[in-house]
Amino acid sequence: MNDSGKKRLKRVLPIIAVVTALILFLPIPVQMRDGSVEYKALTYSVIHYRRLYENPPREGYAVEVFGVLVYNDWDG
Repeated sequence: MNDSGKKRLKRVLPIIAVVTALILFLPIPVQMRDGSVEYKALTYSVIHYRRLYENPPREGYAVEVFGVLVYNDWDG
């Protein structure tokens, strides 16, 4: 590989790394019908439960990383 190819690779490689990280970790919010919100990315998911129709309203969180539940304070 010549010098121009190495220079190009040094410029392109960080750009590819940043784009890959954005794809893996950038969450997309999904609004549920009961008032809950799920923030979902390819590597993790965070759910903010909100049951607005109950009196008093109940809230809680659940976190999954690579499909494994790591935190849950929702008893619902």
